[in-house]
Amino acid sequence: MTDQNLAVFQMRANGYSFIDIADALKISDETVQELDNYNRVHERELQYQSDFYA
Repeated sequence: MTDQNLAVFQMRANGYSFIDIADALKISDETVQELDNYNRVHERELQYQSDFYA
């Protein structure tokens, strides 16, 4: 799990599109989609980390 995973998770939770996230993080749209797919599988852990860092 990386900081990018958490950033994508939080941005998706706040309604950002894949394109907006890719532009903000300076990564490809495909990478954002891959991270989002991974995040869906590990949603509980990311939610915990998101709450921890808030």
